[in-house]
Amino acid sequence: MRDVLIGGYAAFFAVVVGVAALVASCAREAKQRADALKVLKYLAPGGLSVGAVGVVLIKLHEHGLL
Repeated sequence: MRDVLIGGYAAFFAVVVGVAALVASCAREAKQRADALKVLKYLAPGGLSVGAVGVVLIKLHEHGLL
């Protein structure tokens, strides 16, 4: 039972981070992009976590490198 709860939380976390990364890279309004980046920063305060990698990928995409 515990594994199901941990797996469900991990899946939910991955979906929220993925949606925030998608909004941060594809939103047309600057406020939406800024809010999505804040969500990524709040969800993953660690050094090389999923949120940090997402932020780096978004910045590379904004500068046309991806």
